[in-house]
Amino acid sequence: MCFQRSLLQITLALAMGLSIAPLPISRALGDRSAEATALNNIGRVYDDLREKQKALNYYNQALPMFHAVGDRSGEAIILKNIGSLLATQKQPELAIVFYKKLVAQYEILRQNIRALPQETQEAYAKKG
Repeated sequence: MCFQRSLLQITLALAMGLSIAPLPISRALGDRSAEATALNNIGRVYDDLREKQKALNYYNQALPMFHAVGDRSGEAIILKNIGSLLATQKQPELAIVFYKKLVAQYEILRQNIRALPQETQEAYAKKG
């Protein structure tokens, strides 16, 4: 059991290093989408480390960035992550707020797919 815990800690430490590395590069390039993705990834590692407040801080930084660049899928991912985190923190009412926002984002994504040509819609359906 101790070996497994140590292996998990090493894995999470490596994941953190890989998640943090793109952050200064994306900031230097002004790539808000890549920056938001990096912030989400850092949040996920903190979430896995059970450092929920740090995870939430990173998610809250990423959410408006995804919104600003119009990345609805990225927004949906963050909303799901925040909802899940809040649910595990015994805050179901607040988690539901984020899950409702998530459902709204998925509906927007569905509508955007419906606006595509039939052939493209079918390609998405086959991937799912």
